[in-house]
Amino acid sequence: MAVRLRCHIRQDDFVARLAGDEFAIILRSISKIEHLISIAENLIKCCEEPLIYKGQEIYFSFSLGIAISSKASSPEDLISQADQAMYKAKSLQHHWFIYHS
Repeated sequence: MAVRLRCHIRQDDFVARLAGDEFAIILRSISKIEHLISIAENLIKCCEEPLIYKGQEIYFSFSLGIAISSKASSPEDLISQADQAMYKAKSLQHHWFIYHS
């Protein structure tokens, strides 16, 4: 899944697996919220495609939590905010994203 996610972000951005089915994506230099929304929509679309494993199609549900950095935000705060947003997105609908404000 990390490889699939990596293919849908820019070269300067970063993907890491945090836990079993949770990944962090760090996007640098996002100047407009519209650009962030476009990236989020592309990530969701790429994860709607099934993964083929040993001839079997495997489908995923995908919820995305987004936190936007401010000068006062620590890495821990950003992860916590993104996690809160992700769980809210999961409770609303699969294949959805929410950003923490």
